[in-house]
Amino acid sequence: LVVNGDSLVFADPLPLLKAVGEDRADAALLGLKLEDTSRFGTLEVDADCRLTAFREKRSGTGMINAGVYAFNRAVLQMQPERRPLSFELDVFPQLALGGRVMVVSIVAPFRDIGTPESLAQAERFIADNGKPDPGHATFNLRILTFATHKLADAAFTRLAATPSTCPTRTRWPSFTR
Repeated sequence: LVVNGDSLVFADPLPLLKAVGEDRADAALLGLKLEDTSRFGTLEVDADCRLTAFREKRSGTGMINAGVYAFNRAVLQMQPERRPLSFELDVFPQLALGGRVMVVSIVAPFRDIGTPESLAQAERFIADNGKPDPGHATFNLRILTFATHKLADAAFTRLAATPSTCPTRTRWPSFTR
């Protein structure tokens, strides 16, 4: 499991791990539907929920990369030793050519913390969104925000499937970790 250091999202990573673990994909990422994607690049996804391309920033409704990924071991082992390595530029485009990147569409609290202004809002965002929903199990995941060398404890909570071509997760079944 890989988490971007410049964003926070409260979502269950289990579907990503299952997609890769069940060999339905070599990689999986969380996609978040937004009304205004002008601050973010967007994802192009086919009818089978497979990533076909990353697109540049543009206004309008679309799906963005929420910054949470799962990879199988072979994909991680084939990456070059050089640094920096961009998943969006170096890894996903090659995997997408083979149709082996699954996008799990979610509705979840999300905060970009890639600017000093938005980073200042991170603690409040975590406090407002990090409380578990009564009656639902919580999957705790420690998020490293590399850009600031701060650790943020974030509770990744619920979401469950709603029917669509690429099911959007809004509430997850309870599970115990």
